Amino acid sequence: MYFPEINLDMQFKAFEDDHITTINLKDYKGKNVVLLFYPNDFTFVCPTELNVISDRKEEFARRNTVVFLISNDSVYSHKAWAKLPRQDGGVEGIQWPMLSDSGAKLSGLFGFYDQDEDITKRATLIFDTKGEVKYTSIYNDMIGRSTDEILRIIDAINFTAEHGEICPMDWNSSSK
Repeated sequence: MYFPEINLDMQFKAFEDDHITTINLKDYKGKNVVLLFYPNDFTFVCPTELNVISDRKEEFARRNTVVFLISNDSVYSHKAWAKLPRQDGGVEGIQWPMLSDSGAKLSGLFGFYDQDEDITKRATLIFDTKGEVKYTSIYNDMIGRSTDEILRIIDAINFTAEHGEICPMDWNSSSK
């Protein structure tokens, strides 16, 4: 799947740091941006992914990377889920902004929106520091992502940007 040049000047309602706010993706140019699309709040696989990604925030920060968690749920649903304890299936203590893609503005643009189910597909999209799409993947709803693989991809994006070299199969940061 090829993505044309995407204008990141898009605003979204978000739940972040216990507040409802507005976030514009263009404000993060100069950083790698990971968009983590997930089907719905209050589901089974989603909190396992979001909590691990949240717990590993420092690893992303060291790579000049921000993560946005995106579904078509409302910011009020995000807020309620973020107040639910982890042991009860919640994402209490979530450290990344949770964006509301109501109307599937962004997920529809990338083909990540399932109209029949009215949900966002489990997908990952990574932009480099220039705002160019460098990686995309869509997952089966029953299978969670690998945080280690997302971090490896970011390392590879940063390496190729810095050195102009390719990263072969199974490359990782210790391959430098």
